[in-house]
Amino acid sequence: MLSSYRSVAICNVLGLLVVLLQSGCSPQGFAGTTGTVQGKLTRKGVPLNAGTIVTFVSFEGFAASGETDSDGAFQLMFRGAENIPVSHYRIQLAPARINQSGHFEMDADLRKALKEESRACPFPEKYGASATSDLEFAVREGDNLPLIIDIE
Repeated sequence: MLSSYRSVAICNVLGLLVVLLQSGCSPQGFAGTTGTVQGKLTRKGVPLNAGTIVTFVSFEGFAASGETDSDGAFQLMFRGAENIPVSHYRIQLAPARINQSGHFEMDADLRKALKEESRACPFPEKYGASATSDLEFAVREGDNLPLIIDIE
């Protein structure tokens, strides 16, 4: 009887492994079709502050982000790689600051300060959330043309 339980357990484990392999698990957790996205973020043709975070959010729950340099250029990353799942994305922006260790971060205090003093934020508040942003982009397989985001 013990051997029949062991056989069932082994079958269950093997079945689970087959399901995981067929579902597209990879070291990054995604093995579907991907594309790469790089671009430039400007406001009325002028690059925004270096360190502005550009985030793509899909309805499937994928999120890819990149940080602008002084020219407004960015490269999107998904789970540490440039390959982003093919999907339709809403785009949101976040201002960044440098903390004492030299890393960029966004914290609750900065968000509060930006709401209190809208001129400190280099872009309209609607771009701060994917739910309110009207910026959208469809990532296609392979290299996508350099994306130019010029906000009002």
